[in-house]
Amino acid sequence: MKKLLVYILATLLVFINLFSDVKLVDYYPKILTLNNDNINEKVFFKYFNDKGSTLVLKVYDINGILVSEQKITGSVKEKPNEDGSYIYNFDPKNESFYSESLTQGLYLFVISDEDNKKILSKGSFVVAK
Repeated sequence: MKKLLVYILATLLVFINLFSDVKLVDYYPKILTLNNDNINEKVFFKYFNDKGSTLVLKVYDINGILVSEQKITGSVKEKPNEDGSYIYNFDPKNESFYSESLTQGLYLFVISDEDNKKILSKGSFVVAK
């Protein structure tokens, strides 16, 4: 019974990804240093956005407090990479935050549709100083 349930869930996840117009492929680096050496200063989100949907990136601190909310505009007008993907650069030094800036610690992010009805991806990154 458990194997059947796992199989059904895995099949549903594959179907959702096959027919979704937005898919996060990767994000990097997972550790930011923010020490002004231009290395590991930004988080790059690589994604597919076939219909040019507007996305929302929300960043939370480890206590679940929202520290930043950014709209990722549709990518129809942007030129995609060779594989058809797009890159969004999240720059903690140039983005607006609800507090002064990101401090050392673990941060969680959620990428959702513009209406916040569907979570498209989630993950975490660390700020080390």
